[in-house]
Formats: sequence, structure tokens, C-alpha cells
Amino acid sequence: MSELAAFGPYRFSLTDGEVRTAAARMALRGHLARRFERDHVAPLVAFVLLLVIVTALAFTGLIGRRLAEGALLIGAMGFLASRLLSHWRLRRALKSSLIALRALDGDPELALEVDRDGVSLRGARSCRRCPFSAGARVENVGGLIYLWPREGEPIPIPVRAFADPEEAEDFLTFAEARMADHGDYCAKP
Repeated sequence: MSELAAFGPYRFSLTDGEVRTAAARMALRGHLARRFERDHVAPLVAFVLLLVIVTALAFTGLIGRRLAEGALLIGAMGFLASRLLSHWRLRRALKSSLIALRALDGDPELALEVDRDGVSLRGARSCRRCPFSAGARVENVGGLIYLWPREGEPIPIPVRAFADPEEAEDFLTFAEARMADHGDYCAKP
């Protein structure tokens, strides 16, 4: 229990910049984790294959130049449409992440409590808990420490909430060790 005495409780409020940074990271990770291959890789591979096949057929004379140009234009439009759709989905994910974090942003003061089983973030209107047994990853990015559960929203903690950067690193080490104790913790994103 002596290692827990060094952590918390911490009191802080999230700035607007921290809320936007956390929402952008949440949206990007969530969007890429769900359908990365289908939404990002597959259209690119299909477009490259179309380029190669149509070019080979046009150079060998099996299809005419105008037909090849039309196929390439249609392929390019399809590729750009898939990119536009992917971008639209990412913007929608960013909006939903911002809405989820605005609940935390509205609290004038948040309290972060660390115990042996997990971390709780409590405010006047909201409460989030990330048990170490349900935690998938902890990371320090852009001045925020994220506790990512396998399911649900992460807990963002500003590094400035800790007394100094060494204490923040000690917390990261502690959280990683506790998550590793509970199974399939993945240290690298």
C-alpha cells in the first residue's frame, strides 16, 4: 500500500485545449481500431490494382485508350469518394468524442483517485472508473495521460495535475505494472 500513498488524490479541471486534444485522439484511435483495413487500406489497394490492370490492358492493346481513360477516371472517383466517406466518419467520431468529454469539461474540479484496483475520475456531474483489470493501455501523449480501457471511453489526466514530471512517470510505471498483472496488457500502441 505504500506505493499507492504516493498517488493522489489529484484535483484539476480540463482546459478547452486539453478537451480538444483528448477528443481528437479518442476519435482517431476509435475510428482506426474499428475498420482500418476496410476503410483505409482496401480502397488504396483496389485503386492501385485497377491502375496496374487497366494500364497493362491498354498497353497490350486489349482495350482501347478511351475505355482505359474512362476506367481510370471512374476508379479515381470511387477512390476519392471512399476517402471522403472515411473523412466524414472520422469527423463524426470527433464530434461524439467531444460530446463525451464535454461532460468532464463542465465540472469545475475533477478528482482523480488511485487505488489498488483502478483509477476513478469524479466530478460534480460525472464519474468514470478504469479498473486495472479492464485497462488495455496507458500512455503519455501531448501533455495528457490516457488510461484506455478495452471497452468505453478513456480517462484523460493532464500531466500538470501531478507535482512534477517524475511523479507522472512513476504513475505511468505503476499503472502499466498493475495492468500487466491482470493479463494481456499491450505496452505499445
